[in-house]
Amino acid sequence: MLKLADAYCHLGDIESAHFYISQLNSPRLQNAEYFYISANINMASEQYRSAIKNYNLAIKHNINNPEVFINQGIAYGYLNKYQQAESAFNQARLHGYDENIIKNNLATLKIAQNKNQQAVDILSPVYLNDPKNKTIEFNLAIALIRTDHEIQAREILLTHYSQAETIQLLSALKSQKA
Repeated sequence: MLKLADAYCHLGDIESAHFYISQLNSPRLQNAEYFYISANINMASEQYRSAIKNYNLAIKHNINNPEVFINQGIAYGYLNKYQQAESAFNQARLHGYDENIIKNNLATLKIAQNKNQQAVDILSPVYLNDPKNKTIEFNLAIALIRTDHEIQAREILLTHYSQAETIQLLSALKSQKA
């Protein structure tokens, strides 16, 4: 049932995921993996407080998956608990999670807090090492626009988007800045 709940969660069928996870109500079946999958289902349902509670239980039960910290950080971010989010991302880093993903998530927190220059400082070296990563590229462009570096943002976006698409993106990003 746990595997079914996980599979349905990955497929986006959250109702079925909830159904199968709810069938596992015996305490002996509630292990680290159970709490991790429950937390992922909570995340998909935008129940961030419950997700954090379940991620913490997965950690308490010694889960061996650094992704738990990334997901926990994202949940904290949705609740505007930036310090806890940063701490969770750094735990993922200590557990060997992909450095570029962690830095992108840290920069996203900085953007959410309107600390755009810090986001630029975090993302610039990541972008230089991985210029094909569209997520990093787009977040860097957002931070650059917000720090009044539109020319640099345009150059970055033009590597993946047409002139017309880049103009549209810059316009949308500038309107968010205001």
